[in-house]
Amino acid sequence: MTERMISLSLSFQSGFVSLLVCAGLTRSASITGPLVPFRQRTCTVMPSFTAAPRTPRRNDCTEAAPERMRPRAPSFRSGGTAMLATIMIISSVMAISTIVKPPVAANLGPSGAAFSVMCFVIRMRDDTIEGSTRSRGDWRMEPFNVYFPTRIVFGEGKLKETGDFVAPLAPSVCVVTGHASMRKTGFLDELLESLERAGVEVPLVIEGTPPNPTVEFIDDGVQRMKEFIPGGVEMVVGLGGGSSLDAAKALAFSAVNDGSIWEYITPTGAKRQPQRVPLPVVEIPSTSGTGSETSCNAVITNPAEEAKCALSGPYLFPRLAIVDPRLPAAMPRKLTAATGIDAWSHVFENFTQCMNDPFTDALNLEALRIVPRWLPEAVEKPSDMEARSHLTVASMMGGMVLGVSGAHVGHALEHPISALTNCPHGEGLAFVLKGVTAWIEKVLPERAAMVEATLPGDGTLSRRYRSLLRRIDCDVMPEDVGLEEAHFDKIAALAMKTMAGAVKRAPVTVDEKTLRDILDMSME
Repeated sequence: MTERMISLSLSFQSGFVSLLVCAGLTRSASITGPLVPFRQRTCTVMPSFTAAPRTPRRNDCTEAAPERMRPRAPSFRSGGTAMLATIMIISSVMAISTIVKPPVAANLGPSGAAFSVMCFVIRMRDDTIEGSTRSRGDWRMEPFNVYFPTRIVFGEGKLKETGDFVAPLAPSVCVVTGHASMRKTGFLDELLESLERAGVEVPLVIEGTPPNPTVEFIDDGVQRMKEFIPGGVEMVVGLGGGSSLDAAKALAFSAVNDGSIWEYITPTGAKRQPQRVPLPVVEIPSTSGTGSETSCNAVITNPAEEAKCALSGPYLFPRLAIVDPRLPAAMPRKLTAATGIDAWSHVFENFTQCMNDPFTDALNLEALRIVPRWLPEAVEKPSDMEARSHLTVASMMGGMVLGVSGAHVGHALEHPISALTNCPHGEGLAFVLKGVTAWIEKVLPERAAMVEATLPGDGTLSRRYRSLLRRIDCDVMPEDVGLEEAHFDKIAALAMKTMAGAVKRAPVTVDEKTLRDILDMSME
């Protein structure tokens, strides 16, 4: 009871501090709207998950990019203001999540409630970017929709408490993990022991998730799961890297929906609509990069179609994320570097796409500051828990923003690369982002300058990014990921065909030639 009262007191204090932070910034804009409840598992028809149409606006403040849409986000006086805005959001989430219990959690989720409550007011000023050519009256806010229902439990040793959090949600679970790393490190046994202590049954453990989960792996896994449904498996727990977490979401979805998973993802032709809400999912990441533990995406590869695409929807948000920084500390240096670049790519691309909002901008700017500060230390000193903790937070922020408005051409180009070569996602991104950063400097100079300021070193954004890659020994070239320059035309064509949604989120209109040019810039 005392702990409950302390949590309640903290929630009021965090709310009061949030109001003070808001009041310290000028020019208010009230944002109101109904909360979007998370559908119960008994629903038989899924709501559509399409963003409200936005009317593009041309930017007339620079001749360098006449086709660029106007940035739709507040501009912060300094990185400190961005950090305060982020702390405001996260502190409210953490405080409320400690006092809100089921059945509220079963409907919306305490973190979702906290995050939605924070949507009631935003105050900002837009005339304080260094070098900005916009006047105070030249900026206006676009409508936006933020929905985040995942409860986050963060801290060293929290893996051992997983059973305590899962037991109130489901009496039996299926665990999904990778080939061997979670067994070798003892984390899989730690999870199973925690579930057993809490009285949660685990009739099925699916191991061997490939680096890029395939349609075949998901469809085969679902057949094993269906032997235990109904009654035997009521929740899916993902343990491992982004591939295992994405596989857990896809299996939870396919377990209650007919047909192959690809019928609901295919980028060509009509997609099949889901009939039922997926089984609830708990995600436990062992890397700090994909952000799958807080996103509503599950990326699946179809080698036969040379396509790698995401199943997306509000029904794929995990119910719970257990984030224990001890797990990423077991990663080798090369994987630490690649997954760190993956985390950076999410917030970089989201910050420079065409549909910004003040909430994702606050998260983006803070994560853009965190990654270059702490990634080199995690690579050099893998057991540094402070560095690991900061990177896990940046990864979660990246997952949050992907769930709101996604990435753009960096991911549009990388997905065909890893679909063809099966290379690690982070390494493919490390390569293509060399060209994307140089391209963003030309088409979105104001935001490029803001990202540049978060990277150490001298020179332009692209130069500083490449310097970061060299420092962490992740300066990837095509041959490092099994790619040849002769493949570039095919990569650009596949990006336009299979990743059209990401391409449309670019800050300016792009075509196949533009994508090919970006790949060429990555070689320079």
